[in-house]
Amino acid sequence: MVNTLFVCTGNVFRSTSAEYCMRKHLELLGIEDMLVSSAGTRGSLNGVHDNVLCALAQYGIDASLHKSRRLSTDILNGSIPVAMAISHKEFILANYGKVVPLYNELALGVSTSVLDVDEVVDNWWQNPDEAKEHMYFIVDYIYRTIPRVIEVVANTDFSLS
Repeated sequence: MVNTLFVCTGNVFRSTSAEYCMRKHLELLGIEDMLVSSAGTRGSLNGVHDNVLCALAQYGIDASLHKSRRLSTDILNGSIPVAMAISHKEFILANYGKVVPLYNELALGVSTSVLDVDEVVDNWWQNPDEAKEHMYFIVDYIYRTIPRVIEVVANTDFSLS
């Protein structure tokens, strides 16, 4: 059984979107021997942002009951961690001694981050339309690229040490 773990900062946007999009595609593909979860390097007391929930709902995905979790050794063990950004990859290496792939490495073959809303939209809480646009863009990007991630994870021998 393969267990993919997506990691971002707060576990309320990027890693959550990847987890729920992958769940949806696994269901659509009838794949039952893969598990998926997510966690954050810091975790968050906030729930999934309404824009993210609405963007996911467009694909028939309900993440409204998602609870943020903070990354730990217990969560990491036995999983194939996938970092949503370079900073998450560096965090996992520094704190857990594991070299992990980036989401975009699996999805597109490029070593780049999936950017958070605050990395794209200045004062994003004061620019709700721009923030919403970016959140929808990222959810759509993840939904469209997750089949490739599933394919790579299923066909790659990742070291779980």
